[in-house]
Amino acid sequence: MGRVDAYLGGPICDPADRGVMVERMLRASRRPMVFYVRAPMAVTLAEAGLKTAGIGVDRVLDVDALLEAPPKPVRGARRKADKAGFSIEEVAFGDVDRARLDAISRTYLANAEIEREIAFLNRPMSYADDGMRRLFVLRQRDRVFGFAVLNAIFRDGRVESYLLDLLRLEPTKQWGVWLATVHALAARLRDEGLGLSVGFCPLHDLWHPPGASRALRLQLDRMEAWLSSAQYLRRLYELKATLPGSWEPRSMAVCTRSAPRALYAFMEASGVGFDYLFGPDLLRVLGRGLTGRG
Repeated sequence: MGRVDAYLGGPICDPADRGVMVERMLRASRRPMVFYVRAPMAVTLAEAGLKTAGIGVDRVLDVDALLEAPPKPVRGARRKADKAGFSIEEVAFGDVDRARLDAISRTYLANAEIEREIAFLNRPMSYADDGMRRLFVLRQRDRVFGFAVLNAIFRDGRVESYLLDLLRLEPTKQWGVWLATVHALAARLRDEGLGLSVGFCPLHDLWHPPGASRALRLQLDRMEAWLSSAQYLRRLYELKATLPGSWEPRSMAVCTRSAPRALYAFMEASGVGFDYLFGPDLLRVLGRGLTGRG
């Protein structure tokens, strides 16, 4: 499809300088594609000449509701966690046992549905302390069996919440580790006056920003109807929807009217292919959509 420049999110700058930053990007990039932007930035990019459309939603937690009235699956996960002696502990990147965490990553990726390190939407695991990420190890009593990495979310120049970017663990009999970890992280962050997001669900609840491309809207709406039932995407959405919170739309702004071409660029930037995004049942889902069944 030729060379493109892929960007994640809008420019990191003072809000008053965003227009100038967009102009500089368009001068430097002949074929830009900007992914995972909020509605206001999508509108700005559309006004600058790029073609926009919704690509999915982020789950932003209602931390108070999660902690004060946790849903039944979370209560069950907490009981299992207490029985297993589960806890989380924040550690400095420079003080952690790197060999232990590397072994956990190898085991996790070897057994995961996506067996590769995603390098665009998620930040690959790194032990360099940039002052914005936070690292927590997961314990079952004295044994470290997993870890979580949080990325800072800024508003008006200060951290307002964190994104759960990585969660990796070794095989365990403890049920509901993801739910128990999210609950424990939410409790820790609420004590600091901060919120928590559990991240992106592609091709669900599409909301197209003002000025969106009609061609992209039609293609992505069709792709949502066909592909959102893929096992991996459906499970991801259902798991995050278990937790109280709200869905925040995310959009893309690209140099093409072809949605498959734009998503292909997104997956190439991430270092994975379409089969990894949609899971092993991709061909089944596509076939059902093409024949009109389901």
